[in-house]
Amino acid sequence: MVAQTPSGSGAQPTVPGVQIPSGQGPPAATPSVVAPSAIPTPPVVQAPADSAPSPEASSSTSQPAVSNSNGSGAGSNPASSTASVSASPAPVAGNSGTNAAALAGAAVGAAVGAAILTFLITFMFLRKKNQNHRQHRKHRSGSGGLSTYTEKALPKDPSQGGDTVSAVSTLQKHLPQSADDTTIRSSVKTLFDQVELHVENFYRDVAVQITETLQAQLLRVDSPHLTESIVDLLPRARSQTALIKHCLLSYIVASISVDDNSVTSLLPTEYATLPHVVRAAGQKKPGFDQALSQWRVLSAYLRPPPKNDQSYLSQRDANVSAAAAAFTNAFSAWASSAYSDSVRRQNVAEIFKSAADVGILIFSQPSSFTYQWGTSQDNRGGVVVVTPAFLKVSDENARVLERPQVMIQMVTQSI
Repeated sequence: MVAQTPSGSGAQPTVPGVQIPSGQGPPAATPSVVAPSAIPTPPVVQAPADSAPSPEASSSTSQPAVSNSNGSGAGSNPASSTASVSASPAPVAGNSGTNAAALAGAAVGAAVGAAILTFLITFMFLRKKNQNHRQHRKHRSGSGGLSTYTEKALPKDPSQGGDTVSAVSTLQKHLPQSADDTTIRSSVKTLFDQVELHVENFYRDVAVQITETLQAQLLRVDSPHLTESIVDLLPRARSQTALIKHCLLSYIVASISVDDNSVTSLLPTEYATLPHVVRAAGQKKPGFDQALSQWRVLSAYLRPPPKNDQSYLSQRDANVSAAAAAFTNAFSAWASSAYSDSVRRQNVAEIFKSAADVGILIFSQPSSFTYQWGTSQDNRGGVVVVTPAFLKVSDENARVLERPQVMIQMVTQSI
């Protein structure tokens, strides 16, 4: 630092370390003798931190400045003072560049951070908007197209079995729809009418002497719903055709019902096997009716359609042929002479095939149906049931009806 000249004195500069008393003039001409080693040096200009000190600066710092008692510095001159002033450090260009680069980097970092923050906010907003849109659209599809406000669904409680309920609902969509009562009634009624027409067209009322051979054939198609054996009733009856109708329909119903294994079944083997096993076990577990209802529907769904199953069709045709032959042989003595045995056999075989289709339709329903042949009073002497009552005993949810629904009324005929 350069010492300033006190006011009122001359403009002569001073050297640091030499003081000039106020109010005195220039020093006297007689110089003081100063040791060579005590000659002061100008102040050292401090170099920047990153530059090494010069040898001269290092050596000059080791020599202290000496002041004269009368205020005059030995060896002082204006040139030394001027050199000291011009040696003051100027701003270092390197430091200024570093500061500018730091500021530029900070600005770029702030801009990038702001861009990232803006992107995240926008992303979260759009995601929330899309989620709300999906929930709204799902509600529209589930409410028949009506747009209503729907709150966000709460997380499902696994203990409530929500996933199980959802899976069951999905399964129900794939299962075939159950047939309505009108369709079921019409199918069964058509079958009953075919049997009645067949007997009226191909058989007649006539008294016949029953031989042992004929007796054996009649016992093969005898009905468990008659009060007496068909062998005993035919000789006494005035209307043998009424007994023939009863026996033919009884044989057909047994062949398409899983509850009766008295004759060869016309249903697929898979349909008839389990009910026979369960019935033989003689045990009915809790929820049996509901389980059996679901089993029938699932079996009909999982099994290939019988009409497209060549293995089943071959088995059915063989059983139909055997049943038709057994029936025509048993009642051949009462056959009408207007038709040949082959025509009569072929016609009844078609009825058996139609009956198989009706049996498959009834089996695949969730509701349960049964045939009622009446009590002993309905089959008392002189009267026989020619058409059984067809009843619906449980609804689509396998709930047993308090009173069975009569689909087809029972028909009796005097013999």
